[in-house]
Amino acid sequence: MVIYYSGWVKATMQSGFEASFSQQFQAAGAPPEGIDIGVPVWMAAAAGTVNAWAAAQYQSLPPHPPSIAPVPGVPVITLDPGAGAIAGLASTIHDAFHSQNCAAAAPILVTGFIQHLTMISGLYTGLVPVPGAPPIPTPIPWMGVS
Repeated sequence: MVIYYSGWVKATMQSGFEASFSQQFQAAGAPPEGIDIGVPVWMAAAAGTVNAWAAAQYQSLPPHPPSIAPVPGVPVITLDPGAGAIAGLASTIHDAFHSQNCAAAAPILVTGFIQHLTMISGLYTGLVPVPGAPPIPTPIPWMGVS
């Protein structure tokens, strides 16, 4: 797990939610009144959430085990901003907005967003100690953001 530093793009997430709400409102206004498109309408919101993390940057300290230090000048990179979470996140967003309980909507969304953060993955390049030799720069896969 790595620690988030910067680079999450609010506008990307916002545009995804705006697209989903637009689709839902267009469907709700078309006869017969109150059409609910279901989970697919929230795919744009889920994709926007995932894509907002594509350019995120992460702290290189503390070192990612088994390394003893980051390789200077080598950033922690994202290989997957959590694309595997899109369908599940769309379902969670749908559940939140259809909970029939305003107090339940935010906790449902938070649970979905936290689940998505566990699916973001990438590579950390750290110096791994080797007995009798200088540390070797080694790519170490990571998964999850805190």
